[in-house]
Amino acid sequence: MTEPAPRFALYWAPEAGTPLDRLGSTWLGRDARTGALLRQPMVPGVSSSVIREITASPRRYGLHATLRAPFRLAPGCDPARLERSIQSLASVQRPFVTRLAVGELRDFVALLPLNGHGALTALERDCVEAMAGLAQAPGAEERARRLAGGLNDRQKALLEAHGYPFVLDEFRFHLSLCGRIQGALRERVGGWLAEALSAARVDEVEVAALGLFVEAAPGAPLRHVARFGFDGSVLRFGA
Repeated sequence: MTEPAPRFALYWAPEAGTPLDRLGSTWLGRDARTGALLRQPMVPGVSSSVIREITASPRRYGLHATLRAPFRLAPGCDPARLERSIQSLASVQRPFVTRLAVGELRDFVALLPLNGHGALTALERDCVEAMAGLAQAPGAEERARRLAGGLNDRQKALLEAHGYPFVLDEFRFHLSLCGRIQGALRERVGGWLAEALSAARVDEVEVAALGLFVEAAPGAPLRHVARFGFDGSVLRFGA
């Protein structure tokens, strides 16, 4: 039986070693560049098992903001061509700064931008357009899973056109910090994260690179394998 092809994603991720990288990776319990599992912080009134559970989904994807959601390569495309396209795309971008704050996105706690929305939206559009000819259309199983999530008509149209429903005018830049949580737990976790962010003096971040993430097999943790700087540089992580 043929092994399923890997999936690739274009994300923004904080630069390695920065306060946001350290804080976010520790909170999720995993370094997406090395794959190392990290000891997560304690939150008063919340057990460590609950913290582990509510961060399970974002931990698999790594600390990131989606610019092009995971996809398999289209027939005739290979990873080398993909990387050349990403480097070409990154090299025409210009760095900019955005301020982040802890907020709520639907039932999730996430880092959301306070400014720079136009630049973020333009960057996402460029990523979606640049990957259009390289990405394989989602299969029937993935489409069915997306549709079962309760999409509106516009999101359904975007799913058909781009393979993902939350792109272009439905895009919202965010870094997920937990899965879906409700009520008092969401308030407690969100409050703790906001204090931790403030204590680490993490508010302004520079958007100056695109991150290539790879899911080697279905359900496997995504790895941050390369950083494509807007200055044309390429930094690779691990094997």
